Amino acid sequence: MADSKFKFNDFAEGIAGAFLIAAALITPFLRHWRTKWGATDAEVHRSLPGDDLVPHSKWGWTHAITIRASTAEVWPWLMQMGQGRGGMFFLDELDEGTTRLISRWRGDYNPSRGNAVIYLVFIEPISFVMDRKMLLGIKRLAEAVKE
Repeated sequence: MADSKFKFNDFAEGIAGAFLIAAALITPFLRHWRTKWGATDAEVHRSLPGDDLVPHSKWGWTHAITIRASTAEVWPWLMQMGQGRGGMFFLDELDEGTTRLISRWRGDYNPSRGNAVIYLVFIEPISFVMDRKMLLGIKRLAEAVKE
């Protein structure tokens, strides 16, 4: 019985994800919000480690989330991402039990109308849904350790 519930949850999560992706694709006017979800203006404009890898990016985002857990409790969840996967992360310990997790992605492409459409209209909105889900998942997992 637990197995069928797990599969239903996966199905429901997939439907919700597809809905969010569709919503992101049909709302280009929300691009400004999507590219800095959860991040302050200071975090968006702050220089972070790895920014120099793509110094003149043509697209990207900075997302952030506050987690009620120490950086030591958040770090193991980030380590599972592996090097070079999922963008760049920055942990900022606000106090002993609160961490600010910043996810930044910077990209470059050959300038053409086709590439701009592919990246800005398709890849960016879909990536927003995935990155947001990842940050919320890390928050849920790291905060659950404390409970």
